[in-house]
Amino acid sequence: SMNVADERAKAQALAKQRRSANAAALEEYFAEHPTGRWIVLTSWASTGVFVLTTVVATVVNNREARLVAALLSLALFSLSLVLHLVALWLGAQRSRRDEMTMVGWWFLSESAPKSTRAHLWGALLMQIVVSCVCAAIRFETSIAFGVLVPMLGLSFLGLWGAMYGMFAPRRASTGGSVR
Repeated sequence: SMNVADERAKAQALAKQRRSANAAALEEYFAEHPTGRWIVLTSWASTGVFVLTTVVATVVNNREARLVAALLSLALFSLSLVLHLVALWLGAQRSRRDEMTMVGWWFLSESAPKSTRAHLWGALLMQIVVSCVCAAIRFETSIAFGVLVPMLGLSFLGLWGAMYGMFAPRRASTGGSVR
């Protein structure tokens, strides 16, 4: 009979084996499939423009700089709404043929190469940190619109997952159809 420690060790070994198998499957899959690099690059480019504009506006703190930063934040937020709808639509279409999970689609858990996850999550984290810090420093100004920008990072994650994520094909159903 196994004790709790043995059961835990066995579970950890199985989890490690599963992660290793998934990493190998991801490497094999993305050797033959597109990696969506354009989404990663666009995510970093938009993050870079946001960070530069918002930090400069926070430091300079004049009306013109704050206006530019606010308009950019609103434009990036508007773009995020469009990309989010596109990601939802593409994911819904893809879910008809693939077994998609929400965490795989929106958070890239076990569906994307480690470097892709790191880049898209890194850009999102930078958006969150810069928007919150700058909004805290200039909370009485339009710099606060920057807190809307991390929606763009989330939208890029969902778009990448919907377009490029690795998911198993949906198995043929053996019963009545769902309409």
